[in-house]
Amino acid sequence: MPASSLGVFYLGATMKRCKECGELKERSEFYRHKENTDGLRGKCKLCWTNATSKYQSENKDNYAEYSNKYYHSEKGQAYVKRYRKTDKCKQVEKENARRYKEKNPTQYKAQQFLHDNVRHKGLFKPTICSLCGVEEDVSKIHGHHWSYLEEHWLDVVWCCYKCHSDIHNNKINDILNRQ
Repeated sequence: MPASSLGVFYLGATMKRCKECGELKERSEFYRHKENTDGLRGKCKLCWTNATSKYQSENKDNYAEYSNKYYHSEKGQAYVKRYRKTDKCKQVEKENARRYKEKNPTQYKAQQFLHDNVRHKGLFKPTICSLCGVEEDVSKIHGHHWSYLEEHWLDVVWCCYKCHSDIHNNKINDILNRQ
């Protein structure tokens, strides 16, 4: 069997064969993996992404639990902190904001109106969640609009991120149990 079919890495090689699809591709089409002899994964980026997506869809509960555990770990938080400083993250957030504004113009106007009144007109923003009573930094308290009619744009429930998330996910019992 030729050495190249065994996946042996030769210095100066610019191509590599994907062990999943069998195509010969540029080295840039493979993710890095320092434990392999050539420093790259055996599957190309496309095959790796497809395999990962398939695994995640077949194991939704396990993957959600794993992701949640990783996200809240010290390592996960360090990754998030680094990622938030990248240009890619800033582009993604900008695009998401543009799509949200386009899809939800009334909600966006209500949020901007509330923000402007807190920032420029002295509307008081508390540091305590009105639902669970947890004290948070003022920047972590959210104003939940219970109505998007223009006359109610300043009638908000001030709550922490967790309670606000639970309101939108219809988990009102979780909020009541926290009190």
